[in-house]
Amino acid sequence: MADRYGRKKLIIVAASTSCIFTLAFGFTWSIEWAIVTRLFAGMSMGMVVIGKALIFQVTDETNSGLGMAFIIGGFSLGLIVGPVVGGFLAFPGELYPETFSEDSLFSKFGVLLPNLVVTLGYILAIISAIIYIPNDTKSTPSVTYIKLEDEENNKTSYRVKTYLLQTCIRKENTLPTSYQLQITKSEFQHLPNSRNNKKTNSFKDSKLGKIIFDKGCFRVCVLYALYAFLGVGFDELFPLYAATSRDYAGFGFNTSEIGTSLMIAAIVVLITQFIVMSRITQYFGLRKTFVCACLAATFFLPIIPLSYHIENKRVFWFVMLSALIMLRFVVALAFLIINLMLNNASDPELLGFVNGFGMTVSTIGRALTVPMVGSIFGWSLTNVKNVTENKDALGFPLNQYLVFFVLALFGILNAFFVYFLPESLDKKSIVSK
Repeated sequence: MADRYGRKKLIIVAASTSCIFTLAFGFTWSIEWAIVTRLFAGMSMGMVVIGKALIFQVTDETNSGLGMAFIIGGFSLGLIVGPVVGGFLAFPGELYPETFSEDSLFSKFGVLLPNLVVTLGYILAIISAIIYIPNDTKSTPSVTYIKLEDEENNKTSYRVKTYLLQTCIRKENTLPTSYQLQITKSEFQHLPNSRNNKKTNSFKDSKLGKIIFDKGCFRVCVLYALYAFLGVGFDELFPLYAATSRDYAGFGFNTSEIGTSLMIAAIVVLITQFIVMSRITQYFGLRKTFVCACLAATFFLPIIPLSYHIENKRVFWFVMLSALIMLRFVVALAFLIINLMLNNASDPELLGFVNGFGMTVSTIGRALTVPMVGSIFGWSLTNVKNVTENKDALGFPLNQYLVFFVLALFGILNAFFVYFLPESLDKKSIVSK
């Protein structure tokens, strides 16, 4: 829809719809109302998808990493501000009875105040979008560079022009021959003997078909889903493991200690990502940096359960926080790179659709990750030795380390999968101008 009706219009519509249902959620009086309003609020969360397409559209190779870092920074900032807003403003009638009486609106609807703050944030975002995002303009005909093969006497026929569309130069970084043809897509549609001048409704010509049959784009989408097992898996695992009793080799943290750990890591990542991430990706390239990030995650993951054995409290906190910060950093870095590669693999006119499809595929990976991590972690606790209830405990490596090793394995799989991606994904496509 964003590609067809305009990205500015759609991001304003999406933000407005999400704003309405967020405010509606604040007036929750039953579990049914909460589910319905949150469902519709989630369905209207198209700002991230459209925002990534907009950022990629207005940046080049020198600053696209920095532009995408602002989206990652938004998530990191949300991890810092969100719990604070919710913790201090939810159920104000109970927290601040001297200010909010039992008959007040905010006492009757305990989650209205924090959602009202979020609603005001949406309103500011909508106003900013209206003022600062440029209006959508009709795109000029897309220019395609097509590789030409030598024919007899170096002549190029219309038949060759038609046939060579499938050897489009967008898959390569340089022109390998001395001949090149520059035509617009609309002109190509009318080339004599071209199969493209026949109207077709085949799946291959649809937007989804273009993604699936584009090896580079489709493989990045698969990587997006595969990466969810690593990134989302760790995000779900750390609070779970940190809250586990020390009797089961967990940290035994309370909610305050878990929140403090995550907040410290989020602050460090927020500061460094604008300074470090874009420079790393620009210097080493997207694919190499992604491989290094996944392998770094593989290395640091087992350090989290290993730090349980450190008796000195200060040393424990230093080691645990260092590993947590590094993991959050490389997870955010890998997420940034996947989005850059996904946009690099896409034609400009399909940016919105490709980002939406990628996020949908990633959501499938997320949906599978959560029960997988929970099931493996729950079973692994039955194998922790020196626990009275665990009579047939299997011990290492099937104890608390197991789920961390499984996530580390996904880190290796993600790194290995990158070698199936074309080198052209390190840079923006040169197909369309």
